[in-house]
Amino acid sequence: MRNWNRLIAAVLAMGLAATACDPYEGENTGTPSIAAVFATDGNPDGASFTEGAFNSTTSQWEILDIPSTCHPDTTAPITAPTGSILADQYAIFVTANKLLSGPSIEQAPAGSCLPALTGTGGTEWLTATPTPLGQSWFSCYFPSSPSPDLGGSVVMFKTDAYSGSWNEVALLEGITTAATTYTMNGTVSDQQGHPLVLNVTATVAPGSLAGQTTEVHAIEAAGNVVNLTWANAACGGTPTYEVQRSVTGVATGVSCPSTSTAGNYTTLATGLTAQSYTDSSITTPGLKWCYRVRVTVGADNGAYSSLVSNVPAAPAAPTFTGLTSTSVTVNWTAVPGTLTYTVQRAPDVAGAPGTWGSVAANQTGTTYSDATLTAGTTYWYRLLALGAGGTSAAGASASVTTP
Repeated sequence: MRNWNRLIAAVLAMGLAATACDPYEGENTGTPSIAAVFATDGNPDGASFTEGAFNSTTSQWEILDIPSTCHPDTTAPITAPTGSILADQYAIFVTANKLLSGPSIEQAPAGSCLPALTGTGGTEWLTATPTPLGQSWFSCYFPSSPSPDLGGSVVMFKTDAYSGSWNEVALLEGITTAATTYTMNGTVSDQQGHPLVLNVTATVAPGSLAGQTTEVHAIEAAGNVVNLTWANAACGGTPTYEVQRSVTGVATGVSCPSTSTAGNYTTLATGLTAQSYTDSSITTPGLKWCYRVRVTVGADNGAYSSLVSNVPAAPAAPTFTGLTSTSVTVNWTAVPGTLTYTVQRAPDVAGAPGTWGSVAANQTGTTYSDATLTAGTTYWYRLLALGAGGTSAAGASASVTTP
């Protein structure tokens, strides 16, 4: 789910920068026309734009080559049809040269920006194809503008369900072998009732069924056995997976070998259909070994996963129970692959941890009682997880104050 409200200022600025329009004197004059058409994805940290152009032969505004990216469902079995792919969550923006009439675009009062479902009632203006099963097209109008040269933007987007916010924009679906074109048609009006015809096509480029493998975990069962698991990394078809490991182990605290240098990683297995693998070929226990996984669907290879290692992950921040003026019980969540834990404590310095020191090592459980405290004092705690491959980075910290 994406929040589209954060993109509106950038979108309108994009339309202004991309198109030179003839200024008009006030919103009550001038003929309505399209100033710019473009698609924008739903990434609030840096939206990408695909700009369109007018095709005089077809009398359509066309947005071509919208990038298509595999977005696998990592929490459920593959449900997409064989050969289908999913693009980013795109909405289609049409910027006019003057202010438009909100009621001509949406059922709700102008400015409320509550999109109207096409085909249910008498005021919807938008028709769009194709409409996949269980999905509908919506429209909305933004009456504001950063410049007197431009009016508002009409927005058209596909959604699985609408519940009153811009958080349900759906993926534009395509196929791997050919471009997929969506067509939006309708007529809106300016505030004086002059019609503005919108005839827009948006084309999703072909893409790959193979995505980047995510949620890779390396859990060390013993000094020379590492169990790997990962999430689904395909958008359809029959995926297989490749597992690579660093050729040599490194000391704890040393970064994994670079993946850009040839020969640093060797392939342990290919053609895996399960989302797991057990590496029992480590000949030198006690070192940090690094792994990565890649999915293949047909002839398409996905991107390698981020590197993971047999060193345990950093523990989460601890919680506290049994607090007295001189003692507290520190509790933490077990980290897979951990043999023992070290509890660290630091004094409070202006609301932040001071110098850390270890108060308990070789803890095999998930609790520790510290009875060496002073009344009315704030203390900070964190955990280190020790596995056969080395010690984790320091975990998140939390503070507690004795009464």
